[in-house]
Amino acid sequence: TIPSEIGELSELTELWLYKNNLASTIPASLGNLKALKRLALYSNKFRGPMPKSFTNLTNLQILSLGDNELSGKIPVSIGDMKELTTIHMHHNYLSGAIPRSIGKMKNLDQLSLFANYLSGTVPRNIFSLESLRGLWIGDNFLTGYFEPSSMKQLSNLVWLEAYDNYITGTLPPIFSELKFLRVALLNNNLINGHIPALVFKMSSLQSLSIGDNLLTGSIPSVVGDSMVLEKLYLEKNSLTGIIPSSIGSVLSLQEIDISENLLNGTVPETISQLSNLKGLW
Repeated sequence: TIPSEIGELSELTELWLYKNNLASTIPASLGNLKALKRLALYSNKFRGPMPKSFTNLTNLQILSLGDNELSGKIPVSIGDMKELTTIHMHHNYLSGAIPRSIGKMKNLDQLSLFANYLSGTVPRNIFSLESLRGLWIGDNFLTGYFEPSSMKQLSNLVWLEAYDNYITGTLPPIFSELKFLRVALLNNNLINGHIPALVFKMSSLQSLSIGDNLLTGSIPSVVGDSMVLEKLYLEKNSLTGIIPSSIGSVLSLQEIDISENLLNGTVPETISQLSNLKGLW
């Protein structure tokens, strides 16, 4: 356990106690450490809620509480921690909604909340955080859809994981304007409609996983324009038509999964050009 007396260390700026077997609850007295800039308690066995007193840590830049046994809701007052650049609370037992107040955190670079029990819609204002580079919200019970008018403000997003949720709606073509996006994992949701051709015009996209959804239509022939794409997962949808021969132009491809669809025709001979291919399903 962490003794409550730790709150008397008024000059402490960094507290790193990660990857231990520390248990019990996180003492509320940590909220007295007004000079604290970095707090890392991840990979322990802390349980109970995140102390509301943490919102007193107005200088905190990194809050890393992932891989614990924390429960309860994320305090709405977390939005008052304006200096935070990193929030890691993944792999806990957190429930309730993602606070809309997080969308006020203009310095936020990473938001990692995957593998919890969070529900409700993803606040639209989170998609307005221009500073955000990593958003990990997969493996929860989240609903809603991707709002095109908000998403275009995520101009610096590199990593998006929202798999294993109940997200609906279509894939907005606005994805193609996220010029730094490398990874988009949206599999196992309720996303419908066609695959926007513009997705395959993204110059940085390396991994696209949209399998196990409700997608229809054909695989766009412009898939061959994805010059840096390494992993393409389209399995378990209702895609029809043929496999475009242009896919043989994506020499960077290492894995392709198009299983459990309604595709017809033949496998194009051009696939033999994919010398880096390790898996084809």
